Amino acid sequence: MTSIHRRGLRVGAAPLLAALALIVPARAHAAPVLRMSADGHITRTQDPFVPAGLPTPAPAPAATAAAARPKKRKPKPQKTVSSELKRLLKIHAISSSAYATYNGAWNAALHTQRHLHGTPARELEAVIENMHNIAVAGKLTPGRLPVLFLTLGYNRQWWATGHVPSAGSYVEFAGSELVWEYYAGQGIELQVLGTFGKADGLYTAGA
Repeated sequence: MTSIHRRGLRVGAAPLLAALALIVPARAHAAPVLRMSADGHITRTQDPFVPAGLPTPAPAPAATAAAARPKKRKPKPQKTVSSELKRLLKIHAISSSAYATYNGAWNAALHTQRHLHGTPARELEAVIENMHNIAVAGKLTPGRLPVLFLTLGYNRQWWATGHVPSAGSYVEFAGSELVWEYYAGQGIELQVLGTFGKADGLYTAGA
């Protein structure tokens, strides 16, 4: 997933934003966010385009490996993120360069997690486990790879700093207009309503 292209929003997002206006409450105050710069520095600020007080239901966890395994049958070798990436490469569903990028990001996240301690280690481990379960369930599809690995990469970047925000904190990263949220025990995940609320604010402001 890449940052939201503002010109594209002006052209194609008006009907969607009109519908979202029914579910995104009017912005009374700008939301407080934690913003990570390109060099990993974290600052607390206010984002005038993100509406405060949005409902923030926790994302549903991925299917567990036990649920994905067939019952009363000889178990097949368990799928892993690495094996699924190799499979996608073999069937030409992803390019060799994409495979190298994703596999490198996966190994980097595993390496980082092994060197963390306490809450940062547990949070990154939860994100890694979630991706593992997605792979086991056979849902690591080419279309999902960009957002899954963006989530993994941002979590690796964030937790490597050792900074633990308050549960429910909004998080942003330099170079992206996407809004994320810290769900304690699940790491940092995309905040969909916050992102659409910000898109609406940018569109309305003509930014």
